[in-house]
Amino acid sequence: LTKKFILKTVKPGSYKGFDGKTHSPHVSLSISARGLNMTLNTRVYFEDDELKNDPLLSMLRLKSSDSLIAKKIKKNCYLFNIFLQGNKETIFLDI
Repeated sequence: LTKKFILKTVKPGSYKGFDGKTHSPHVSLSISARGLNMTLNTRVYFEDDELKNDPLLSMLRLKSSDSLIAKKIKKNCYLFNIFLQGNKETIFLDI
């Protein structure tokens, strides 16, 4: 089953967290639906931003962090796919 959604927003900037570390620009995303036992939380990063020093991404293996990065498809337009299961499953955060 495939669902498509469009989100229009102002691209966020980076910020310093409580730990003093700079976090790369991202959008926090929560998914709730009938049939899910809990709300799923993830982040959407942008591939053309500086990501290597982000505290969360630096904790993840490089390959697995790909599921958190939106691909630029044209100016100011990104594609982010969410997979609930399978070998391309999106990383969800336990918050």
